[in-house]
Amino acid sequence: MTAPRYLDTRRLAATLKKRIYRLQQGDRPAAIGLGADCAQPGCARLLAQVYHYWTRGRPQRLLPRRHASPRAELCFGLDAAYFHTAGGKAFTQPQRESGLKRDDLEDLRLLGRAAAASAPAVSTAADAPLEVWEIRDESALGFGLLRHPRQGAPVAQNQLVAVRPFDGKRFALGTIRWLTIGADNDMQAGIRMFPGVPVPLAARPWPCDPETERFSPVFLLPAVAAVHSVETLVLPPEIYRQGQLEVVAAEAQYTVTLTGLLEKGRGYVLAAFTCPATVR
Repeated sequence: MTAPRYLDTRRLAATLKKRIYRLQQGDRPAAIGLGADCAQPGCARLLAQVYHYWTRGRPQRLLPRRHASPRAELCFGLDAAYFHTAGGKAFTQPQRESGLKRDDLEDLRLLGRAAAASAPAVSTAADAPLEVWEIRDESALGFGLLRHPRQGAPVAQNQLVAVRPFDGKRFALGTIRWLTIGADNDMQAGIRMFPGVPVPLAARPWPCDPETERFSPVFLLPAVAAVHSVETLVLPPEIYRQGQLEVVAAEAQYTVTLTGLLEKGRGYVLAAFTCPATVR
């Protein structure tokens, strides 16, 4: 039997850590020898993943995987996830703040211009198609999935997904941690699920000009004591900033304070927040 061979990655770990730090400080990838075609923030994210997998070993699972039901429905991106998580309802601007001036309403009735400007990104099921993937294994916080060749849209690491097993009642949110292509061109994906049942909401930066600042679809992820997760918001990156958000939930309206960026993915961020006891 051939003896195992080991690769010393300590020097590789040091150079990766150095480059990740410099990228976090704002250096351009080309300035630290990574090539002019490397773009941020994807470059730093990729180096961080390489660092963990090549120098720290395979990450430990929080919970063991188990045999799963054979298939699941998936959709990709925040807008499609909102549509299916909300029970097939398109995101609309909260009625309390339509964001349209009187002239806009007149244009909407006569010319249709305002309607075109404010149309939701996903308004029908055709705009948010569901794909069917095979479930290879499953745990409470993740899936191993497989898709056969030429059967779906392009996907990428760190992309937001909504997943519902065929035997499940609700969609849950997660992110694609890894992707592989087999010899037969089957695609396999590792999905890390976000704890908590997602609650679809509407939010926009605050303070703002209510005549021009539109609401965006967002999600609340409740705290889950079993896995020590805190209450978080899933937001589109363009509305995240240190400060406050105006959040509309059902008939209530809150002003929440963002306290930290927990995760940044492709087309979404996870943010910690505090919420006042009073409702606006």
